[in-house]
Amino acid sequence: MTVKLRAPKYWLRVAALLVSLASLFLISQARARRIPENSGLEITYLGNEGVMISAGKQSVLIDALHGPYGEYVSLPRHELQVMEEGKFPYNRPEVVLVTHIHGDHFSSRTLGLHLEHNKSAVLVSSQQVVNAIKRDFAGYNRIRAQIREVTPAWKQQQSFQESGVRIDVLGLRHGGEEARAVQNLGFVVHLGSSTLLHVGDADATEENHRNFHLEREGIDVAFLPFWYLLTADGQRVVRTYIRPKHIIAVHIPNPSASELQKAFTDIKVAFPDSTIFSTLMQKKQF
Repeated sequence: MTVKLRAPKYWLRVAALLVSLASLFLISQARARRIPENSGLEITYLGNEGVMISAGKQSVLIDALHGPYGEYVSLPRHELQVMEEGKFPYNRPEVVLVTHIHGDHFSSRTLGLHLEHNKSAVLVSSQQVVNAIKRDFAGYNRIRAQIREVTPAWKQQQSFQESGVRIDVLGLRHGGEEARAVQNLGFVVHLGSSTLLHVGDADATEENHRNFHLEREGIDVAFLPFWYLLTADGQRVVRTYIRPKHIIAVHIPNPSASELQKAFTDIKVAFPDSTIFSTLMQKKQF
């Protein structure tokens, strides 16, 4: 992602103390029960905006196959190797989704190796991401049958079903004027009895979201970049055009403890039942 975390006016004060995070995270789990209990949904944090969503034998990876990139959180090398080699728990039938081409969301090598070792995995992403894999991953011809290119235009969407998972792909403009040429996808994932939303690095504006009528979708969980939750425009989009039952804040970088504490406090004031993903392999279950 090229949008710097200083872009939201709160970034200079972005905050949360990891010690207090653990206890408040448990409180949030107990309180956020608007999603049916025991739905079998488990979400694992894999760095930056990376998540693994599991329900029964089905699994969806979103923006999870990336390596170190600037100030953003990524998995340690040993865990990346487990993913690349398609070992448990990354060896199940999977739908792999990538929102856009930036290095804190996607690595051609890591993603290519994962597909090569897990033949039950299918990638769905944009033309830019597919072209990058074709250009940069030497084993492309061995995985090309596992790749689906879907690139809706801005404000448009395409829907399809893959491996028993229904997915709506949204054309959402990337934040920041310097990144307007980046194809950024949002995903509405219908997995089991749950509906989840991931927006990548979408611009947190009304114009970017209103055409999709996400407020009618009954979004159970929305993975949102932290800046959606800290600005007036972003908060309006969340409350008016998304209306999720539960929010998981992502894209928290490697800040100081004091910065993290401030962000955590401000997010909790605006959205008290939200969860913040900042600790690798952190889990949320419903």
